[in-house]
Formats: sequence, C-alpha cells, structure tokens
Amino acid sequence: MNKTTDTQTAGQRDPAPKGRRVGRPAGSRREETIARIRHSAMHIFTAKGYAATSFKDIAKDIHVTPATLYQYFDSKLALYVSLFDEIFDDLRPRYERVFSQRGHLRDQLCNLMTETLDSYASHPEYSPFLAGATIDIVRDSELREMFSHRNGTLNDRLVSVFESAKQRGELPLELDSEDIASAFLGALMGIIWRQRGRQVGSAEKAINIFVMLIENRLFHKV
Repeated sequence: MNKTTDTQTAGQRDPAPKGRRVGRPAGSRREETIARIRHSAMHIFTAKGYAATSFKDIAKDIHVTPATLYQYFDSKLALYVSLFDEIFDDLRPRYERVFSQRGHLRDQLCNLMTETLDSYASHPEYSPFLAGATIDIVRDSELREMFSHRNGTLNDRLVSVFESAKQRGELPLELDSEDIASAFLGALMGIIWRQRGRQVGSAEKAINIFVMLIENRLFHKV
C-alpha cells in the first residue's frame, strides 16, 4: 500500500518545512497526536458504529491523511481496542477501591454507581462509547473474536465480585454471576444510551434512581 503522508487543509497541500515530519499536525507531539486521534475516534465510533467507521473518517475529522493514523495504530481494530484500554485504565482503580471496601454487596454496587457518575462527569464520552460497543461486539465477528480472548475486563471483575457475594450469602446461589453482571451493566449502559439518544432528562438523576431501586428506596408502600 502506498501511503502518502502529506497534510491537507481545505483542499490545499501545505508543504512541510524542512525537518518537520510530514503528515503530523504542525507543532504537535506524538502524545498529543494520539490523543487527538483517540478523541475523534471515540466520538465517530459512537456515532456511526465500528463497521461503518473508517480511518478516512477519523483522518478527515482531525485534518490529516489516513496514512498518518497508520503511524500510530496498525489497524482500525487496534485503535478501537486502545479506546477500551483507555477507559479501563480510568475505571479500574475506581472500581478496585470500591471492591476493596468491606460491606454488603448492595453498598458496594451503590458506591460503584457513584464512581461511575464521577467518571461520567470527567469523561462524558466514555459511557456512550461503551454502550454502543455492546451492540458493535454482537454484530461484528472481528470484534467478537477479539474480545472473546481478552481477560481481566471489568465484566470479569464484576463476575468475580458476584461470585464472592454468593459465597457470603448476599446473593442467591442459583443465579448465574454472568447473568447478574449482564443485568447490572445492561441497566447502567441503557441509562446512558437512552439519555444520550433522547437528549432530555439527566443521566446522573437516572442513575441515582437506579441506586434508589437497589437500596429498596424507590417504591412507596401503599
């Protein structure tokens, strides 16, 4: 594949000054360029889905050529997976802090929701991306194959927490921990996805209502 690395802006070629690496935005460092690529990719993947998104879409959004992206990511799949790793690196210490605390699983899950809200406030793009990814992974065989072999995910951690709670008598033994994780994560992602699509209401308030449901504070006795 012949990959040109000339940067194009507004349809005109901008000759690269001597000593500047062609294809990289002027004045940017490697880390800044990767951050721009990831920021754009996360929004485009969320809006269009994995299958419909191309390097061309992302390159156009940040005003570089597709060949520039190949300098940092070998493939669209590698870029997509790197976004999961970025989110996981942010959420993992938050979740581990919650799960390391003593107390009933119910309290841990409520604290987990609070941490998720804090993460959502800091990075509002994370949750819509994850919500869309649950659909992409089901639809796309390439993604399904990749994630079927990945260990140490947030889902794996939740499953282990639910297994421990079952042994402590805090959950019914007959329930499958994968099903519990699906119910919990599905509800959480559904809240974010629905609020994003409708552009009304508040994801934070909706999550707080979910917490009230977990704590058995939602329904009035009549």
